[in-house]
Amino acid sequence: LRGGHAMATLGTRVVLFGGSSGGTRLNDTWEWDGSTWASRPQSVNPPGRSGHALAALGTKLVLFGGAGATGTLNDTWEWDGSSWTRKTPATSPPGRSEFAMATRGAKAVLFGGHSGVSSLDDTWEWDGVTWTPVSSNGPPARYGHALATLGTRVVLFGGVGNFAFLGDTWEWDGAQWAQQTLARSPPPHYRHTLSTLGTLVALFGGVSGSGGVGE
Repeated sequence: LRGGHAMATLGTRVVLFGGSSGGTRLNDTWEWDGSTWASRPQSVNPPGRSGHALAALGTKLVLFGGAGATGTLNDTWEWDGSSWTRKTPATSPPGRSEFAMATRGAKAVLFGGHSGVSSLDDTWEWDGVTWTPVSSNGPPARYGHALATLGTRVVLFGGVGNFAFLGDTWEWDGAQWAQQTLARSPPPHYRHTLSTLGTLVALFGGVSGSGGVGE
């Protein structure tokens, strides 16, 4: 059993990394080929963590951040299908956990999370070499939200911010965030997942509620 792990698709396989089990933060890599899980032990692994994120970018997966043994992390790693490589960009987002990432075109988009002290509202893009902060105007600060790619946009839903569950929907078009006004929407959610299914985005799981919650 584990929680706080991250998963993303690379080619014909789903890759899982890390998470927490019984209070221990894990640093193992697994692949699912549609019928079987296979462990992929490595000589070099990212440190154990939970609350991190993975996103596909070309022929590689990018891993960022999470909560490690000594606090929130801000390291960047790439998985090429056979090994992990740590990247050393000149600038990186501040350390955080329970944020979300999704791929838009040739960039991975990162939003929000929790610094270990407070929730965050910043947006960053990774192009395979450099992290760039983008857009100072967007969704309110939050963590435990989810992102998914829908065509040329990235969709954000929910999370926790300002001590309350959130049920708002936003879209990132590569230049700005726009809040969507919907006739019908899921109730506020936290720690859910979003996945793209053709022309739709599906929400699964999480914690649903409208009451207050601690930061």
